[in-house]
Amino acid sequence: MSQESFVLSTLGNYGEVRTLAKAAAGSLVALLPDTGIPAAVEIAERIRAAIAEISLPGADVTVTASLGVVGFPDHATTLDRLEWLADAALYIAKREGRNRVEIADPASADPPAADPAVVLDTPA
Repeated sequence: MSQESFVLSTLGNYGEVRTLAKAAAGSLVALLPDTGIPAAVEIAERIRAAIAEISLPGADVTVTASLGVVGFPDHATTLDRLEWLADAALYIAKREGRNRVEIADPASADPPAADPAVVLDTPA
């Protein structure tokens, strides 16, 4: 089963997730059209909690997710900027202890000229 299929089956009860796509560095992007920032954060928290409940038979492993939330046009109006802000929020979630949801800060510095990752970081 692919990473995307596994996550989609895990999130089967979350009808708000319309598209799930693989991004750079093993990250996944969940698109939530017509969803405001507060609702997107709530959905991200439910996704985070569902992933944290995953148990792997025969393995003593904790599965968690760090998520970054960004909104169009609230935070940015270009795809590059949205991706960069989502990636920045994701890395803040990781830096602050993982297994968290962080909202993008639109005042963040301009992105470096690197390939951005985005919303949901999955374990390697």
